[in-house]
Amino acid sequence: MDTRLIEWNLPLADISKASRHEKSVRHGHPSTLHLWWARRPLASSRATILASLLNLPRSPKEEEHLLSLISDISPWSVVNKPEKPVIKKAQELLHNQWQSHPPKVLDPFSGGGSIPLESLRLGCETYASDLNPVSVLILKATLEWPQKHSTVNLAQLVNYWSNYIREQVHSEIGGFYLPDSDGNIPIGYLWARTIPCVNPRCGELIPLIKHFWLARTKKRRIAYKPILKHGSKSLLKFIVQTDEEIDFNPSEGTMARATARCLHCQLVISTSTIRELAQDGKLSQIMTIVILRHPTKSKKIYRVATPKDLEIYERSIKYLEEKITSDDYFRTLSPSESLPPIGTLGFSVQNYGLTLWKDLFNKRQLLALMSFLKAIRDSFPLIDKSVDKDIARIISAYLALILGRLADKCANLVVYNVYGEKIEHVFGRTALPMVWDYAELNVFSQANGDWTKQTEWIVRYLRNNQWEAICDATVQQGSATEINYEDNYFDAIFTDPPYYDNVPYADLSDFFYVWLKRAIGDIYPDLFSTPLTPKGLEIVANKGRQKNPREFFEKQLSYAFQEIYRVLKPNGIAIFVYAHKSIAGWKTMLESLIKSGFTITASWPINTEMKTRLRARTSAALASSIYLVCRKGYQQEKGYFRDLSVKVNEQIFTRLERFWKDGIRGGDFFISAIGPGMEIFSQYREIHRYSGEEVTIREQLQYIRKTATDFLFQKIINNPKYGSLDETGQFYLAYRWTYGDSSTEYGEVQKLAHAYGINLREHSKPDGFIQLSGSKVSV
Repeated sequence: MDTRLIEWNLPLADISKASRHEKSVRHGHPSTLHLWWARRPLASSRATILASLLNLPRSPKEEEHLLSLISDISPWSVVNKPEKPVIKKAQELLHNQWQSHPPKVLDPFSGGGSIPLESLRLGCETYASDLNPVSVLILKATLEWPQKHSTVNLAQLVNYWSNYIREQVHSEIGGFYLPDSDGNIPIGYLWARTIPCVNPRCGELIPLIKHFWLARTKKRRIAYKPILKHGSKSLLKFIVQTDEEIDFNPSEGTMARATARCLHCQLVISTSTIRELAQDGKLSQIMTIVILRHPTKSKKIYRVATPKDLEIYERSIKYLEEKITSDDYFRTLSPSESLPPIGTLGFSVQNYGLTLWKDLFNKRQLLALMSFLKAIRDSFPLIDKSVDKDIARIISAYLALILGRLADKCANLVVYNVYGEKIEHVFGRTALPMVWDYAELNVFSQANGDWTKQTEWIVRYLRNNQWEAICDATVQQGSATEINYEDNYFDAIFTDPPYYDNVPYADLSDFFYVWLKRAIGDIYPDLFSTPLTPKGLEIVANKGRQKNPREFFEKQLSYAFQEIYRVLKPNGIAIFVYAHKSIAGWKTMLESLIKSGFTITASWPINTEMKTRLRARTSAALASSIYLVCRKGYQQEKGYFRDLSVKVNEQIFTRLERFWKDGIRGGDFFISAIGPGMEIFSQYREIHRYSGEEVTIREQLQYIRKTATDFLFQKIINNPKYGSLDETGQFYLAYRWTYGDSSTEYGEVQKLAHAYGINLREHSKPDGFIQLSGSKVSV
């Protein structure tokens, strides 16, 4: 078996730097084509694929040359420029090594397509598949169509027909987004949901508003203040205040942690009561603010919504109702499918009476999206007459993706970002939580993500990807538990498998599926044949869908790893990307991997997240993804823990010394020790003590964590000024190093405490240092 470069060395710091930078890249990046969750960076994908397919050189000089190439190939600028000499050099090296045929590379969990895209760019024969039809459509638009046809031509055609559709829709419903008499154009409208106060002596309307800020930047502060009638409890109006005019605390809204406060009687209304009112149909809404722009000025303008604004909105409702009543075809365009049941992972909106997908849009938003949808469908015969039928189908698909992008900006779950003064999109998180005050986009404003701006993103992607692949890409819909290829078919498999209960892809993607199916379901019947996305085989632990989520996930993931093992060649290589921070998540993944017959031969923590991202600032979220390098068929039947523990210690200390120098810290540091430790343990199908007891994966992971902590102590505690630390002190340091100042799940901290013989309950007494709050722990 030839050793590959990735099994020996990687320029971690350079790859991590390029991966972090890429998170801030927008123009021309594949992520701008359409939203998909938890995408892998192109930089780390490109670098690890190349390092996995090149054999380790026989001389240090050649190794240094290859590592330099890996560093040079990582930055975004390498693929963002028309001439790519570094890419060509990488292709030549792969061709020289794989002379008989280009390496066959598979990603069976392709998602947004980062991994297969970089495989294709490097000159590999690329195979991409995913169970989710929304993912498959994105994959085709990312990998397949730009290579089959001229991207310049596609960009021009998509732009032309998108403008045609906009004109058609604007001529019909543009009157529902009128500019002001002074020429200011509405960008959007702020709305607040409302409930009646349950105080019998009050009964006034409560606007549910998180805060009253409109702009909160270094250069200006603008807020809107609620005004009550003098001597009366009736809400009169809002007024806009700027800078020194602000005479109240705009940060204090009427909503705090899903409880509401009445502006009139100050009664605090519980979450459960709000839910009851909503489910009884008493959740309404009011328009509060209109956000405008002047055609020749950059600063946004804010004014209070007027009766005229409300009258225009009411007219749009009446028009929508008339269209649905009089036009059977138009009626079918409304997404009337049910949302997943209450309790579904990532969803909370159903608790507040939003039970159908169409409930996630106000009436004017529905009218706009349905009108664009109808225009896309109606335009297909015209497109089909003007170009080749295959091109016509592809153009319609890109138009549908524009519609999907617009829907993400045009729902009643979109917040207004007062720090950037912009309308955000629905999926700021991988969930659909309830939003109390939301922003409605003007779909014709030519700003902040309207139809024109969404078109520009897709056209820009096509124009920026004018490169020709030297091999084909095959995109298929299918489950990773049933890979439709013969045994020993692939030279390499690179994939980012699901992380237990991290992202409910199928349920979330129904948000787009209900629109895409109506737009192009007739053109792509194989992708859109089911009422909603297929969920029965989705490998996600979802308590809202499965009786025993853990058992289901573990069984399905094992099936997938067995299939990956089956289709990988005996001398092939597999890379699994994993970024879960819990021991439970790692236990499940590693058990499935090792029982399938894989041996871990190397592992690398690559920092893939921006330091400023929200989750990193407010939680113990990992910044690094662990790239596990695996081989098949090299396991021995049984190993003994006492003998192996010496090797594990040596391996972990050697690797952690390297990771320390590369800047890996915090929770990432402990997680990065898992790979080196499992490189030793995974060489055996079973690990036993000499007494005959089997050492479980969980116990192996606990030992690895303890060894990593020992390394940490040697690094920062073996200093005379610290003195010696007892087990309690060691636990305290390990917690701080892993979780910082954040609180975390009790179960996770309990596992860490167990390694040091610490009883959490005992130390949570009044004189202790551990704080317990529900299922959360802080130290």
